This record gives sequence, structure tokens and C-alpha cells, in this order.
Amino acid sequence: MEDLAATQAQQQEKIEQALKLHQFNADADELDEFIDQKYATLAECNAFDLQDLPAKEQKLTAVRNDIAANQQRLKDLQKDSDELPAYAQVDSKLEEVVEHWDKLQAEVNRLHVVEQEAEQAAAFKRSCDEIESWIDNNEPKIMSTETGNDI
Repeated sequence: MEDLAATQAQQQEKIEQALKLHQFNADADELDEFIDQKYATLAECNAFDLQDLPAKEQKLTAVRNDIAANQQRLKDLQKDSDELPAYAQVDSKLEEVVEHWDKLQAEVNRLHVVEQEAEQAAAFKRSCDEIESWIDNNEPKIMSTETGNDI
């Protein structure tokens, strides 16, 4: 009878570990999908196109906020992996998700810098357009042959 109880306890422990492993994999896949969605959003933000910069900045800010809001999910995943037995599958899956997460953060930071540079470029272009417009308005006055004839 004791053997049966011990076997049952071992089976229960194995089932619980399998459930934790399954939940870990599901959480890791869900977080990886979240990261892929954020990459897709970032792909829409072509900062080299100076059109509609405020909308692109808004998207980038939203992605940054989503990343910050979901940082705890990554920490929870790391904590869950620590509670599981040392499976190579768990370690590689966690490493993959962490690497994917780090690359996403690096890409967001890179795009933030590019976005700032694009804003500077757009401001410079606006200044150049204003100067060109001023020149176009004043050039006919300077080229006029009527200057000085009324003295």
C-alpha cells in the first residue's frame, strides 16, 4: 500500500512538473508573439520618410510603453524557469525569448535616435523652405530695374 502511495505521489509530482513546463512554454510563446507584434508595428515606422513624423513618434512611444508595461512578464518567465527542473529545453527557450526581447529594446532605442534625427532633418528642411520662399519673394524686388529711377 505504501508503494502505491509513493508511486502515486511520484506520478502527481511528474504531472505537476509537466503542467509547469507546459505553462512555461505557453507563456514563452505568448511573450514571443507579443515581441513579433511590436516588431511589426516598428516596421511601419519608417523614420527616413519625413512625412507624418508625429504619428510615427506616437507609434514608437506606444511601443516603448508596451515594452515597459510587459517587462514584468519577462521577469515572471525567468522566475518560472528557475522553478522548473534544469531542462535544456527550458534554458534554450528562455534564452531565445530574452535575446528576442533585448533585440526589440535595442531596435526601439535605435529607432528613437533615428526619429530624433528625422525631426532635426525636418526642422532643417522647413528652415530651408522658408529661406527659399523669402528669396523667391525678394529676388524680383532686387532684380527690378526701377530701383533709383524715382529720384
